[in-house]
Amino acid sequence: MIEDQDQHKKDAPNEAMEQVIRPKLSYWPIVLAASLTLTLVGVILMPHAIVFWVGVAFVIVSFIGWGLERR
Repeated sequence: MIEDQDQHKKDAPNEAMEQVIRPKLSYWPIVLAASLTLTLVGVILMPHAIVFWVGVAFVIVSFIGWGLERR
């Protein structure tokens, strides 16, 4: 497939080249997933409510961090 694209570029040098727009790589989605997992573990282990509240705090921080991330 990449070879086909390279061949196409050589065949049509006057055509406008397409630019692939990708989002910036971020670690916040992984942090959010881990935070949600921790929160759900806290729900399952309700006698240990501190796990739940630590998870909730991390979820809030993850949302804020991901939302304020520079693009």
